[in-house]
Amino acid sequence: MDHIPKAWISFIRARGSLLPCSWVFRAAVYNGCSNKPVLLFKYFHTSVQMFHIWCSFLTGICNGYVYHVCRDSSANAGREKAAKTAKKDKKPPKKRGRPGKNEVKPVKEPAVIEKQALQDAAASIGELDKACSWGCKMNSQGHGYTWKGYKLHLDVSDLGFPLTAVVTAANVHDSQLAIPMEKLTESKVVFCYSLMDSGYDAQAIDAFIRSCGRIPIIDPNKRNDKNRPPLDPAKQERYKIRTTVERSYSHLKDHLLPKNIFVKGHEKVSLVLMSAVICLSVLKHLQYFVC
Repeated sequence: MDHIPKAWISFIRARGSLLPCSWVFRAAVYNGCSNKPVLLFKYFHTSVQMFHIWCSFLTGICNGYVYHVCRDSSANAGREKAAKTAKKDKKPPKKRGRPGKNEVKPVKEPAVIEKQALQDAAASIGELDKACSWGCKMNSQGHGYTWKGYKLHLDVSDLGFPLTAVVTAANVHDSQLAIPMEKLTESKVVFCYSLMDSGYDAQAIDAFIRSCGRIPIIDPNKRNDKNRPPLDPAKQERYKIRTTVERSYSHLKDHLLPKNIFVKGHEKVSLVLMSAVICLSVLKHLQYFVC
C-alpha cells in the first residue's frame, strides 16, 4: 500500500474535486483490487483498514506536534430503519423510611465517562452503540433538531488536518467519545490544548485531560449551574480556533460527501464517511505540505 498516496495525489490534481465513492474505486484499482463492487467492499470493508491507510499521512506531519486539537461531532442521516432499543431492566423499588443500622448501601455504578478513563480506547468505543438510531442536536442558531442515522466524531489540528475519526449511532452523546478520542489522538501527535463545545462539559473529561498534562478549553454548560463564570479572555481567544472543526465538517458535506448515503449498516456507512475524511486529509496535505 506504500504507492497509494502517490496515486491519490496524481488523481486529485487531475480531478480537483472528487466524491469518496469514486476515490475508493480508483484507489483500489491502483492497488490491484478488482473493480467489482463486492470485492471492493471486502477490500475496504472496515473503518480499521481505513485508519491504517489514513494514519500513514500523519507520519512526519508537523514533526508530530500541534498546538490545538478541535473536537466535535456531525449528524449524518441514514436511509434505513432505526434499530429497536433494548428495554432497560426495572430497578426494584426503594424501601421507604430510614435505612437500618446494619443495612449496607448499594454501591453506585460509575458513569460511562468515568469507566472510559481506565479503559483502552478501542474497548471504550466497542461498547458504544453503532446501529442506526434517532439523535438530537442543537444547531448554531440554538434550535434543536432530530435525525435518523449516525454521527461522525472528528478531531482536527489547527490547520484542519483530520487526526481521529469515529462513527457511532446518532443516539451516542458527544461526551462519551471525548476520552477515547483523546487517547487515540495522543498516540499520533503531541498537543497542548483540547478545544470542545459545551456538550463535552463534564468533570471527568476535564480531570482526565489535565491528568495527561494538557489544558482543556471547554465552553461552560450553564444547564447544571447558571452561575458558572464564562471562560477567561485568554481562553476565549483560544476557543475561537475551535471553528476549524466546523469548517472541516462544512468542507466534508459541501464537497466530499454525497448528498444522500444510500448504503445501510454501520460498516458501509463508515466506509463512505471515512473515505471522505481521507480525501480531506489528502487535500490538506496538498494544501500545506506539497503544493
